[in-house]
Amino acid sequence: MNIIIQLLSILISFIYGMLLKILNSIKKIIVNSENKILEVIINIVYVYILVIIYIILLFKVNYGVFHIYFSIFIILGYIVMSKTVKFTKKILIKHVFIKK
Repeated sequence: MNIIIQLLSILISFIYGMLLKILNSIKKIIVNSENKILEVIINIVYVYILVIIYIILLFKVNYGVFHIYFSIFIILGYIVMSKTVKFTKKILIKHVFIKK
């Protein structure tokens, strides 16, 4: 795998991690069920779909080659997005909603 394809795969993994954070936040809002069995089933299907989408993306970019650092960049993207969301909420609350 050449360096361009590798960098593209890393970028896609990072962006996919950011997308996972957004989708997890949406899922937590939507799936707020009293029925724990239904919630477990929805979570299993949710994870299955997300893994299939990631595998399809990898097949489109680099013929399905997976390296451990791709998962590291997924985690980094997730962390960056969660920190960005917390920072954005803090700034909005401080400057927009609280007027002095």
